[in-house]
Amino acid sequence: LFSIVEADPATSNARIHLHHSSFVLAQPGKHGKLCYMFAGWFAGAMDWVNDTAPEGAAKGPRAKSAEMQCAGEGHDCCVFHVT
Repeated sequence: LFSIVEADPATSNARIHLHHSSFVLAQPGKHGKLCYMFAGWFAGAMDWVNDTAPEGAAKGPRAKSAEMQCAGEGHDCCVFHVT
């Protein structure tokens, strides 16, 4: 379950929470950042938003994304930052 906590396409910044990750649930007992592969999807999604912005709209820079915390580390949810 993904929740967009904040998003600003003009600056290519976003924060996304992931609850009940299938990658965490499918690997009981495994610890660490298990959902890192979503980071690329979020960066790509932000780039797509910017690439398809209407003519004349401010477009942000190319996006990067990282998993800042993971439920696989004992947190309530995974948190991704897009910059």
